[in-house]
Amino acid sequence: MENSQKSWQIQTNDELKTADAYAPLIIRCNNGAAVRLSGVATVEDSVQNSRNAGMANSKPAILVMIRRAPDANIITTVDNIRAAMPELRASLPAEIQLDVAQDRSPTIRASVQRKSSSR
Repeated sequence: MENSQKSWQIQTNDELKTADAYAPLIIRCNNGAAVRLSGVATVEDSVQNSRNAGMANSKPAILVMIRRAPDANIITTVDNIRAAMPELRASLPAEIQLDVAQDRSPTIRASVQRKSSSR
């Protein structure tokens, strides 16, 4: 969200996918009356965030953040993505490098491993 002086980000892990889904959200109550996002802003579909720049290994990058579905197993999700990487790389032009910049699953794997071995 932005005006001529400021910009704000709404970050959520909710299932809302379109601007229309966000429009009716109540952002505050004013003397008992609900103030909805659509009442104070033009709510439209656009890019996720046009003000972020991606960098990886000190080079400009396009960052793709992948999150598991709410009911998905994170380890299986990571394994499936890593298994798809060779095919994804093969489908890209040679000058484009596809890498994993961050993977938080090793600590999850270690935690699961500890719990399994302590039983």
